[in-house]
Amino acid sequence: MKAKSIIIKFRSVKEAANQAIKNICRANRKLYSTEEKIRIAIKSLSRETSITGLCRRAGIAQSMYYK
Repeated sequence: MKAKSIIIKFRSVKEAANQAIKNICRANRKLYSTEEKIRIAIKSLSRETSITGLCRRAGIAQSMYYK
C-alpha cells in the first residue's frame, strides 16, 4: 500500500524515482564548517599552489571556491 501512495503523491513512478535520487544527493552533500572555509581561504591567499590544486585537495569544485 505504501508504494501505491507514493505513486499517487508523485503521479508517476518516474517522478517518485527522481525525487528519491534528489533526496539521496541532498543527504550526501558535504557541509563545510567555518574553520574549514577559513583554512581554504587562507591557503589560497598564500599562493603556494594554484586554485585548481587547492580545490582538488579540499574536494570542492572551483565554482564553489569563487562563491
